[in-house]
Amino acid sequence: MNDLTTPDYAIGDHDDRFDPQPDPLLRVPVDYPRYAISRAPDFGVDPNRILQIAGIDPELLKDDASTFTPQQFSRVMLTAIMVMRDEMQGHGPSRVPPGTWYIMCHSIIHCDNLGDALRRFCKFFSLFENGIHPRLTLDGESVSLSFYMPASKPDYKPEFYALEALIFPIHRLINWLISEYIPLNTLSYSLPAPTYHHRLREYFLTTLLQFDAPVTSLTFDRRFLQRGIQQNKSDLNRFLRTGYLELFTARYAPVGWSSRLKAVIGSNLAEVPAFEEVAARFAIHPQTLRRRLAEENTTFRQLKVDVRREAAMLLLRSTSLSIEDIAARIGFSQASAFTRAFKEWAGSPPYTFRANHYG
Repeated sequence: MNDLTTPDYAIGDHDDRFDPQPDPLLRVPVDYPRYAISRAPDFGVDPNRILQIAGIDPELLKDDASTFTPQQFSRVMLTAIMVMRDEMQGHGPSRVPPGTWYIMCHSIIHCDNLGDALRRFCKFFSLFENGIHPRLTLDGESVSLSFYMPASKPDYKPEFYALEALIFPIHRLINWLISEYIPLNTLSYSLPAPTYHHRLREYFLTTLLQFDAPVTSLTFDRRFLQRGIQQNKSDLNRFLRTGYLELFTARYAPVGWSSRLKAVIGSNLAEVPAFEEVAARFAIHPQTLRRRLAEENTTFRQLKVDVRREAAMLLLRSTSLSIEDIAARIGFSQASAFTRAFKEWAGSPPYTFRANHYG
């Protein structure tokens, strides 16, 4: 069954300075370093040797409650990559030689805007016949970056860690390129939720989070494609010298209030909290919050409509749930009311939309 959920955010202690974006990953759960070294024996490497080189006590990985600093995990991951000679640490359909990420970054740094950079990113990885291929598509006001498994490797079944190794770095990289945090409209994984799925809520500001989707993908507002690249070659060299640490710790200006509230609304569309409750959650006076939304040319009511529309389209495109189930899931008491609303949103009833977009 598909799961739609969104991040939980702490209440800010003041309104204008409240920063809702995911905090730096101050502690990394033990699952990640375990996965980073789990395929080492396939390369004839002792996993403990990787930990020794990275300066990590192997006993830490035996405790499910252990956590790591970003610095510690970055050392484990970078050491695993160099020792195994594979940037996917053995979790991809084929080996990705060390230096691939470096060359890709240098191939996009001179692009004028994010759209050009992402198109070049997709073209770069399409050159790897046995690799995972990203694809950029436009759909109205949204853009989708999807990751397709190679047709040449039909037996390859990725683990969740492999999907995260695709989504997390590229999302953090594009944030860094434009010096702005990009909230995600949807984040979809083609696998069931992992045991640590609650951690994903801390890593992304996303309206809708889905598991068991047809394809692993992320979507965000199309307007970000026009953002100019704010970094240069010297900035990139400094960025790459940190290994992967910068991906965990880089900070950006706060996102707009619309994105913050959409994340809250999307967390439970069947029971959206009252506006006053949402304002209290962010420790901001309701009138002040209304004024902030007006400055962004929207209202709480319109945001609820937007999130319900996005959720309905996502579920119709990527699940076989009945119209009645989708209606209930996004907060409609009757399927007929949902059908009328959807026809206003999309210009066609939901079953017609599904026939044209499912799968």
